[in-house]
Amino acid sequence: LLVNSRLDYLSIIWLLGMEMFFAINIIGYARFVRRVHKNSVVADCPQIRNYTDRKIIVRKGGELSSPFMLGVFRPTLILPERELTAEQLRNILSHEMTHFRRKDILYKWFAVIVRCIHWFNPMVYFVVRQINRECEISCDLSVTRRMNREEQMSYVDTILSLVSEDRVKSVPMTTQMANGKRALKRRVIMIKNAKQTT
Repeated sequence: LLVNSRLDYLSIIWLLGMEMFFAINIIGYARFVRRVHKNSVVADCPQIRNYTDRKIIVRKGGELSSPFMLGVFRPTLILPERELTAEQLRNILSHEMTHFRRKDILYKWFAVIVRCIHWFNPMVYFVVRQINRECEISCDLSVTRRMNREEQMSYVDTILSLVSEDRVKSVPMTTQMANGKRALKRRVIMIKNAKQTT
């Protein structure tokens, strides 16, 4: 009876913790999406048709200097408010549309759900961070695989120009081209050695 009561007690704690983490993530995400829509405007981006036939809503502005995609059922691409060169826009679209085609947002949502279920396990937080980092590196490699050296350097320069802004911060459950300076060195090295990396 004592063992059963302890298991019941632990089960209740786990369930309450899971519900709390789900609520925190969903409410935080909903608030973020609301802020993005409030601080951005719908923009015309005909170049996006070169990458997909699906309807992608494009908005410009927001609080972040890094472009990203959000939304599973209504995919939306958020471009920074700053003026972008044709080359920078091409690199951004190549990156974000690669995420879109590979359905990386679904993987990130899945990782967050697993983290909510296993909220008590510190290893899960490390694994989710690694998933996000490896997702970006994998996308970089996919985009730059067929580029020549000059095009690769242009792609890296675009990432550097985005990271140099003060407003870069990591946003969960989105695809974010420039999500911080910590992983930047590794991303650049992997792009440089893309031809040798499987």
